[in-house]
Amino acid sequence: MTALFPILLAALLLARPILSNTEKTIFLAPAASVASSDGRVSLLPLQKLPALTPEHNTLRTKLPAIFPNATYPRGAATWFRLDGLEEGKRYEVRVCWAATVRLLHQMTNAEGEETNACCDQQPTNFYLITHTLSDVLSNPELFSSLQSYAPSPSFASAFEPDYLSEKPTILLRIQAQADFYTPPHGPHGELMRSPQPVDADVILDPYILNVLPRSLLGTVIYITGFGIVSWFVARRIARWVEGVASGDRDGKGEKKE
Repeated sequence: MTALFPILLAALLLARPILSNTEKTIFLAPAASVASSDGRVSLLPLQKLPALTPEHNTLRTKLPAIFPNATYPRGAATWFRLDGLEEGKRYEVRVCWAATVRLLHQMTNAEGEETNACCDQQPTNFYLITHTLSDVLSNPELFSSLQSYAPSPSFASAFEPDYLSEKPTILLRIQAQADFYTPPHGPHGELMRSPQPVDADVILDPYILNVLPRSLLGTVIYITGFGIVSWFVARRIARWVEGVASGDRDGKGEKKE
């Protein structure tokens, strides 16, 4: 029994608290697009969009955020391609960003000396919506948003228009809305005029048998294994306690005699 305690202790020590935020959307991959022959496809920057696939499913990036206004009620839009999907299969795409990121800035104290100060990263609301190419072509607002989108050149990837007819491709729009307030003339006033981009991970997670996200498979195995080990440890402890209690009863009986 004592040999199992180091294993349980190591498992507990490996656990680490994580402070983060997550927004996600779940969808079923549609059939391959039949809109690739539409001439308007060439007007869209599809070849420049950052792409996620089930094999390369994580992208660390900076998502621009702005305060909502009449033109952008949900904030700044960032577009992605989700490629290599299987028709009818369930997928989850999520955005993960740190809940407490420290931002350094210079400020002057009462004695006139410049010092480093820091503040927590500003809160942000994210909205994730997936669209088919047909949806974008049939919706003027989506078409205009994607057509005017200028992704970073570092995201440029090989893209063949015929690929749209081979495997389902989904277009993902992430809108980032700054959701905080700080005095405009205070030490963080610049954030009100120009919110900083948010460091985030965009993750495409396929479902196993359309039931369990692939990323949770390791967690399920870990919990199952931990439960089995705990069950055996509990049985050994129960037998040990019974043995101790039985020995105490026998000892008391001998004393009475």
